[in-house]
Amino acid sequence: MTAIPDVILELVDELMTMPGAIVVALGGSRAVGTGDEESDWDPGLYYRGAIDLSRLAARGASTHPVHGDG
Repeated sequence: MTAIPDVILELVDELMTMPGAIVVALGGSRAVGTGDEESDWDPGLYYRGAIDLSRLAARGASTHPVHGDG
């Protein structure tokens, strides 16, 4: 298993401090063990209520929330 870089751990900490945050999960190739050193990181945020991702803008791209049947 590849060590999780500090920048990703810091992002997880920041995501978990957001109002409504429930869980931060890892997706993509790294989550299933097929990633390598060139693979990106795909964190996902499970939350309740509205979420404001504006404070993440300085960290790079984030996608709009996907709403489930909840």
